[in-house]
Amino acid sequence: MTTTNGDTRTAARTAAYETLKAGKLLTGAQIAEEFGMSGAWGSERIREARAQLAEESAQQEQIKHSRPSRLIVWAAFLLGIGASVAANVAHAQPTAGARIAGAFFPLALLLAVEVMSRPVWNRTGFLWGLARYGATGLVAIVAAIVSYRHMSGLLLQYGEDSLSALLGPLSVDGLMVVSGFALLAMAKMPKS
Repeated sequence: MTTTNGDTRTAARTAAYETLKAGKLLTGAQIAEEFGMSGAWGSERIREARAQLAEESAQQEQIKHSRPSRLIVWAAFLLGIGASVAANVAHAQPTAGARIAGAFFPLALLLAVEVMSRPVWNRTGFLWGLARYGATGLVAIVAAIVSYRHMSGLLLQYGEDSLSALLGPLSVDGLMVVSGFALLAMAKMPKS
């Protein structure tokens, strides 16, 4: 069976990779001699193997650091949702219907952002863009405004000053939205 130059290069890179991964020293001349090639050729295979090891190490480091980050983002996401729903329900009249309606707005905001950002929209064109960004954006804006007004009213009802009532709701729904986008950004993208 004959081997091509590409096969030889791959075999040499794999041998260099395995040797370096085992923590052993390796020179270009050693790899070159094993495969009947020049020292420069062997040195290039070692560089490729080192680059592969460095990339794997960086990926492992990223995975190690992404777990705590993901937990923090999920905690922020859930806290934002919980605080927004609780504040909207607390502001509502003490009837079941009013409280259900109060809970609807922050959940509508959350779901609108998710619908706009998470699914892969396979359709393109003006009308599909209008549906994606226009319609879901409209739902998100209306839900955000109503949720904001409920939380602002609740803060004023609890005796907070007007500046706190003005800015406080932005941090609650903002935390939920930014955490949702952070989770999206951290998600593994499907290979195309």
